[in-house]
Amino acid sequence: MQSRLCLFFGFYINNLYKLPEQQEFFKLYLSFLVKCAGVTEEDAQSVSEQAFHALNFLFDPLKGVNERLIPFIGDIFEKFALYIKEAESEQFFETLLSLTRTYQEFVRANQQPLIEIIKLLVERAEGEYEEYRTEDMVEAKTHYLNNISRIINTIRNVVERPEYVAEYQEQIEQILTPLFRH
Repeated sequence: MQSRLCLFFGFYINNLYKLPEQQEFFKLYLSFLVKCAGVTEEDAQSVSEQAFHALNFLFDPLKGVNERLIPFIGDIFEKFALYIKEAESEQFFETLLSLTRTYQEFVRANQQPLIEIIKLLVERAEGEYEEYRTEDMVEAKTHYLNNISRIINTIRNVVERPEYVAEYQEQIEQILTPLFRH
């Protein structure tokens, strides 16, 4: 049911709630989508996948919705930072990248969310590596390697953006230092 609601709300946000007096509905539905993106239960993966699909669509600069999202970007970054510890979906990492690409101006004006997200991604990569090292089953090792790969690719795609490297290079290098031990 929540999966269908994500599809429905994504459509509503994109097509219907465009007027200033509809801002509360826009915020409510957006909040629902962001909350559903954090669902990690095994039997509810379709909910988060549909939420990611809707959010990626909304973050697309060509769709014309992203300007209406600006007042909520700080909250979205904050929620996504909370989801990093348990996110398993490849869609999560793609959506996180889309968020950092589309809202570069927000990130440049408010560096803390980006720095926090990179720190959390590094911590998650280290945790996945420790699990990988202690695991004996091949399937589980593959799972951890896939997660590490997604995380490292996300970090790489974020930190290689010229607009971030120029401004945050020193901080980013310090945050990434633990990864070079492995």
